[in-house]
Amino acid sequence: MRFERLLPLISIILVMSGCGSAKTEHANFAKDDETSSAFKLLTQSSQWQLTDVIDIDFQAYHTQGLVKIDDVFYVSAVEIIEKNETYGETDNLWDFSLTRTPGKGRGWLFKFNDKGKLLAKTELTRGHAFHPGGIDYDGRYIWVSVAEYRPNSHSDIYRVDPTTMKANLSFRVNDHIGNIVHN
Repeated sequence: MRFERLLPLISIILVMSGCGSAKTEHANFAKDDETSSAFKLLTQSSQWQLTDVIDIDFQAYHTQGLVKIDDVFYVSAVEIIEKNETYGETDNLWDFSLTRTPGKGRGWLFKFNDKGKLLAKTELTRGHAFHPGGIDYDGRYIWVSVAEYRPNSHSDIYRVDPTTMKANLSFRVNDHIGNIVHN
C-alpha cells in the first residue's frame, strides 16, 4: 500500500514542510505563527506539489488523522467489518435520534517511521465506538476521539502515550466528535 492514500491528510504538511512538526519540547510559537500565516494563504486555486511518497508496509484501512512527532508518524484509521444501514427517516440535523445501525469495525492508531515500517499499533475500539477521527499531540500525549460510525451517538476520548502506545480512556462525550485539536 502506498502512503499516497494518506495524502488528503498530509497535503498541508507537505506543502508547508519547512514549517516544522510537533516536538517533545515546548512549542515553538514562532513556527506556529508561520504555519498559521501560511495556512491562511491557501485558497481553492492554491497549487499543490507532491514532495515525497512513502510506501507503508501495513494495511492502513480508512485513514482519519495524522500527527508527526520528531521523525515518527502516527495515523488513526477505521477498519469497517460490517457497514451500518440507515433505517426510518434519513439523517436530519435537528433530529437527534439514531437512524442507523451501529455496524461493526475496529479503530486503530498506527505508529510508523519515514521508511513506512510499522513500529507499533494500538486498537481503540469499545463497544459500538470504533471510528477514530482527527488526532493531535499536546507535547506529551496523542489525543484521539473515537465515535460510533453514525451521527447522534457518543464518543470516547483517549489519551495515548506515543512511546508505549498505551491508550487510556479519558472521558466520554454524548456527541459525535470528529476531531481533537490541542490549543
